[in-house]
Amino acid sequence: MLQEDGDALWLAGPGNRSSAGVMNAAEEALIIRLATELDDAVDRKDWVRFRRFFAETVGVDIGSVTGSEVVEMDVAAFVAEVAAFNLPAKRACHNFTNPLASIRGDRAEFKANRYGWNHCADFDPPLYELWGRISYGFHRQEQGWVIDHMALEKLRESGNLAVSLLRSE
Repeated sequence: MLQEDGDALWLAGPGNRSSAGVMNAAEEALIIRLATELDDAVDRKDWVRFRRFFAETVGVDIGSVTGSEVVEMDVAAFVAEVAAFNLPAKRACHNFTNPLASIRGDRAEFKANRYGWNHCADFDPPLYELWGRISYGFHRQEQGWVIDHMALEKLRESGNLAVSLLRSE
């Protein structure tokens, strides 16, 4: 909750009535912004921009990429794998709700509910949808925050699974 205290607005809540609390809230907003821009890079298939969000090694826990386990991947291999699932013929829209970011020192965590869809006119029906929960682990480096871990927990899917599984080799 925002609360006016003199000329400044402060985030009201335990421990947040200081300039440090406001700075932390600004950093948390930045983490949420980075997650939003990451989704935009995927939907626009901008793989150069997508790469900029990640550390050199990424812990990946996304079933379509790694199966049922967490796998440490070189960032170039991870970007190539995401691009392979997002062919030009496949339109995508990723978004999230209820984002939460927390920061402790040089580590940050982002969690949110996920909704996304893929559409490919080459299939009948052409639509696949997914609902789930995402989490990203961030590490602060000299150039800023980078993701070094990401996970997706599927809660529900609907539509043509073949659209989701379409990928280049």
